[in-house]
Amino acid sequence: MSLQSTIRTYRIINICLAGIILAIFLYSAIYSPVRVDHPIPSLFEKITQQKSPSSGLSRAFSELIRGNFDNAIALNSRIYYIAFFFIFQLFLRLIINLKISVLLKIERIIIIDLLLSITSFIYCFKEFICFLLSLFIHIYI
Repeated sequence: MSLQSTIRTYRIINICLAGIILAIFLYSAIYSPVRVDHPIPSLFEKITQQKSPSSGLSRAFSELIRGNFDNAIALNSRIYYIAFFFIFQLFLRLIINLKISVLLKIERIIIIDLLLSITSFIYCFKEFICFLLSLFIHIYI
């Protein structure tokens, strides 16, 4: 694959990821945290009748988008970690797309991007990851 082709592909991936993040923000702005009209229910809670670490996350994000920080924390205490991850990723995607044409070492950019993204994901979603691992251990052991 040529350098220009790699850059073009990487740019498309970054634009798609930024679009997904913006769609998440738009979703959170459209649906009211008060009316609880989010169209995506928690399947885990519907099936098990138990709360998960993601309980109230959509409503918390909606409150956060509206600037209601205390309400956001009350709905889900992990909201700041999740919001940080999405905001960090959005800026990372935009910065990389703007600077990629002037940066010469695309391989280094991709490695740094992967390391930053994986590290921030693990840090921000660690409680969710631990919860899922404990479910799998409980189910299969």
